[in-house]
Amino acid sequence: MATNSVVAAGLLAVVLAGCDYVASVEPLGRRPLRAEPAEWAGTWLNDDGALTVRVVDPGRGHLEVGWIDAKPEGLVMESIEVHLRQFQGDRYASVTGLEEQEELDGYLWLRLERQGERLLLWLPSAASFRRLVEEGTLPGELRDDGVVLGKLADDQLALIGSDADGVLFEWREPMVLERVRGE
Repeated sequence: MATNSVVAAGLLAVVLAGCDYVASVEPLGRRPLRAEPAEWAGTWLNDDGALTVRVVDPGRGHLEVGWIDAKPEGLVMESIEVHLRQFQGDRYASVTGLEEQEELDGYLWLRLERQGERLLLWLPSAASFRRLVEEGTLPGELRDDGVVLGKLADDQLALIGSDADGVLFEWREPMVLERVRGE
């Protein structure tokens, strides 16, 4: 995998490395998180490279994220769609458009926190979500390589945001992006 995008790289690593993933049948969160171009559009960097964010629909929190991928046949423009949503102050980025994602029948997602020009992203803990689906606490489908959450009620979204039922995110290893140039 030669992609430079930390978001795509993190999600692709989960899918391609055979790691368990957590997906959902709909974007996680109840309401769209407004994405003003002045706050989201531009160039974002991390240690692995750069990506460009374009705001498609500010009111719906719909972004297009693109990067240049170095493939054996040459440089290739890649992109994904990101849906920013929120529930009771918790914010999530749900992703579609990864070629490897087609068989998942859903959205891969991350928890996010914005700190000025810095964006922190955490992957959900597949083991924790697997347990919650097995116990019947959350609706979903268990697969050999992951979990696909079903439609979530408000109390279930609140549980995900609270960590009241254990550690639900990979807090120790956030993906960090720094915006270096606006729109």
